[in-house]
Amino acid sequence: MNVPPQIIEIAQKSAVTWVTWLPLAASGLVLIGAMVTLYVSNRTNRAAIAAADDREWIKWRREQLVSISNEILTAAHQAGTRLRGFSLWGSEGEVQIVEINNEMAAIPDLARKLELIAGDAFSREVTAIHRSVALCWIFASENFKTVHQSGRVGMAQANTEMSEMTESVGQACRDFTASVRAELKSAGLGQNVTPPSADGTEPRSSEGSAPPPPEPEPESPAAEPE
Repeated sequence: MNVPPQIIEIAQKSAVTWVTWLPLAASGLVLIGAMVTLYVSNRTNRAAIAAADDREWIKWRREQLVSISNEILTAAHQAGTRLRGFSLWGSEGEVQIVEINNEMAAIPDLARKLELIAGDAFSREVTAIHRSVALCWIFASENFKTVHQSGRVGMAQANTEMSEMTESVGQACRDFTASVRAELKSAGLGQNVTPPSADGTEPRSSEGSAPPPPEPEPESPAAEPE
């Protein structure tokens, strides 16, 4: 019996499927690694930017605190110095009173600026400075016209009273300076900063003690009443 010939097909299987997807998977892994690296880098950059912002804020607050404090002390010192010589004003007394009143007005204005960066941390000390200067101003405005009529003894007594009152100004300034210095130190703001001076003049070294208030100006001899 004759058997018809059969055609035998030999099918060659294609390459393994995972080999085909291998380049794509590798690209995906590279992409994922890049994204992770970018995420970590962004977090690091954000942290660095935040730290830089914090340092800039601290630096700005430190500079503003020292600057405004010095302005307050300078205003108090200048007003106190002029008021100390009230017995020598004579006919210029009215002008002196107006000008000193304008100088005093700067203190509460500066106090409001100080509250923006320090809250009410120094309100008690600044209020004491303003009150002590105001008391000197009131005493001078009430007595500068009549002090020459009181004779040598009366003038000496008036100058002594004014000297004691201006000492209160100096003490209030020293208390304020001590509080500012403590704030700079406790808040880590005191690096490379010279605290304000107690009398409103040039800043002093933080190791130095607060200077005493200026000595009273020499009194001019007054003629004895006839």
